[in-house]
Amino acid sequence: MSEIVGVPLDDGTVTGAGLCQFTGVNDQSAAVLAQWLTDPGDRQSFLDLQSSLGDPRPLRVAGITDGFIGPDGTVWVDRDGVVYSVWVSVTGEPATAQTSKAGMVLALWLAA
Repeated sequence: MSEIVGVPLDDGTVTGAGLCQFTGVNDQSAAVLAQWLTDPGDRQSFLDLQSSLGDPRPLRVAGITDGFIGPDGTVWVDRDGVVYSVWVSVTGEPATAQTSKAGMVLALWLAA
């Protein structure tokens, strides 16, 4: 994952139910958030939040045909009763400018 985002990341810390944060080893302001939601209520809350932010765009990443990009830069798929989402902030630019990195991390995760 570090190679994808271009920043050395730590091993990750579980920061909530289904949420893991990977922080930059040399720069703690760099972060990748990966979320795995299986509870139907949590899934619906996530999808409602994304919908309230605006219309999502299709995610165009090799191997993912059912993904979306939210207005906040979160990328996700809702697949087989699970929402997988990734948000990346490693360059100092807005997360919306880093969605290609987030999409590649998501693709790597889904391929594992």
